[in-house]
Amino acid sequence: CKAAPQLVDHQNINGDTALAWACMEAHIGVVRMLLSSGASVFKASHTGVSPLMCTAMVGGIDGVNSLLCGSCVVGRLCAAREP
Repeated sequence: CKAAPQLVDHQNINGDTALAWACMEAHIGVVRMLLSSGASVFKASHTGVSPLMCTAMVGGIDGVNSLLCGSCVVGRLCAAREP
């Protein structure tokens, strides 16, 4: 998927991505796999809902942590804190 990032961030008719759906369903393993494949944490649906917002709405702290630590921006900060 890294060779074709447009596939990883493909949006359905509502603008939802696979990452958003994985977050809504609290499938942490899928979230991590999509992030490692280059899925965008910031790709919002047509109504403006991002994968991070989806995760926060379902109350999944593991998903929020995965999204934040898996994103290229925050991931470096998380990696720096790990022993």
